[in-house]
Amino acid sequence: MSSHLVIPARMQGPPTSGNGGYVAGLLSRSIDGAAEVTLRQPPPLETPLEVEQESHNEYALCQGKTVIAQAKPSELSVEIPYMPHLEEAVEAAKHYPGFQAHHFPCCFVCGPDRAEGDGLRIFSGEITEKSVHAAPWTPPADSADENGLVRSEFVWAALDCPGYFAAFAGQATTIALLGRITARIDRALPVDDTYVSVGWQIDRRKRKRTSGTALLSSAGVVHAVAKTVWIELQDGAGPGA
Repeated sequence: MSSHLVIPARMQGPPTSGNGGYVAGLLSRSIDGAAEVTLRQPPPLETPLEVEQESHNEYALCQGKTVIAQAKPSELSVEIPYMPHLEEAVEAAKHYPGFQAHHFPCCFVCGPDRAEGDGLRIFSGEITEKSVHAAPWTPPADSADENGLVRSEFVWAALDCPGYFAAFAGQATTIALLGRITARIDRALPVDDTYVSVGWQIDRRKRKRTSGTALLSSAGVVHAVAKTVWIELQDGAGPGA
């Protein structure tokens, strides 16, 4: 069985490819619970792609014979090292390194050139004494489904880029690709609320970095969590890839 999808140009990470978290969220929609999505190639924009069901509950996103991404059920266990208050997140976002320099300022998730209501505008800044990055996030109105809840692909997108800034804290000029994201949505997110995005580094091995991300309510309730794996490159795509 297969279906088709097209990644709108609006959902870019780098200028010519889709935001990895958003694409992963689209591909994982048929999987209940936690899902792991591995990105094999930059997802092309405005291009017909096929979603192939590889097995009972595993899926591949393909362009012809080229596999762009693969999704499968997974287990996910993360420990949030510190849960910032909304006021702390607002203050941390003032120090977002992307305001000074950004490889892709039009990234759908973290691009500072995206207008209010267009991009997600999640600007993660470091809370140094807690070793986490944080930012407030109010979902755009058009991210809601018919019940007023944020659609899963937007939640996955919001869990993406903050992982980069946590993984490369103090090194935001480093170019890296999102290689894998494992995410789980524990509670639906009403679109008219404001959330706290938090990210932290988990592991660093040569060119590979692993980070955790989460979305919290302003009252500190965990709505969604993820683990992101980033591969450092010499050139190519950067944050939001």
